[in-house]
Amino acid sequence: MNQLLKQFLLGLPFTFAVTTSFGQSFNTPESVEYYPTDSSYFVANASSGEIFKLTANNALEYFVDGLPAGPHGLELVGDTLYACTGGSVHAINAATGEILFVIPIGGSFLNGITQAGNQLFITDFSAKKIITYRIASNTFNTFVDGLLKTPNGIIYDSIDNKLVLVNWGGSAPINAISLIDSTVTELTTTSLNNCDGIAMDCEGNFYVASWSPQRISVFDHSFTAEPLTADVTGILNAADIY
Repeated sequence: MNQLLKQFLLGLPFTFAVTTSFGQSFNTPESVEYYPTDSSYFVANASSGEIFKLTANNALEYFVDGLPAGPHGLELVGDTLYACTGGSVHAINAATGEILFVIPIGGSFLNGITQAGNQLFITDFSAKKIITYRIASNTFNTFVDGLLKTPNGIIYDSIDNKLVLVNWGGSAPINAISLIDSTVTELTTTSLNNCDGIAMDCEGNFYVASWSPQRISVFDHSFTAEPLTADVTGILNAADIY
């Protein structure tokens, strides 16, 4: 399990040494996204309207600044980086940092984001709904509305072709969402509070970041076994993990 954990970075905090220049520093890092082209990570600096780039040699560089809100969730699709920015999504050239266009989804507080095929699925934390954006046609609509809990992190489960959602709040359940008819079902109840991020590894295990307790919990793919506590220390309000 420890070897698998080495593939992941935590949204909050970054506990390893980082070489900075020109005074760059993390300011509420919310989400990380791996960029395989140069083995770097994009980091959403949620409190400053910036996206940083953490290079392969641990140098911290500005990538995008001046975003209107957040950014929060990040998702890389090909050479385009999509960033949740308040009620909209910014599409950014992953190689150059150029803002390509803005998707005016009209959300309240867009938070988590994941890709399934040619679509993005985005959680609206405040409105308690999930929005889908179709990349090819540049169209969007509400996919799930009226959620009982507050949606936060979301991931596409490529094994079972469904979305898996973690929720904010006390004793937060973990939900599955059908891509066929948007039906929401409960995968498991938990004793976790304020679940923020979720990731899945190549063996189908799910990693869930929670604020209380401050930890990463590891669930098997079927959510039938008792969750394990990941061997990670120094966690404070861990957010979106990769």
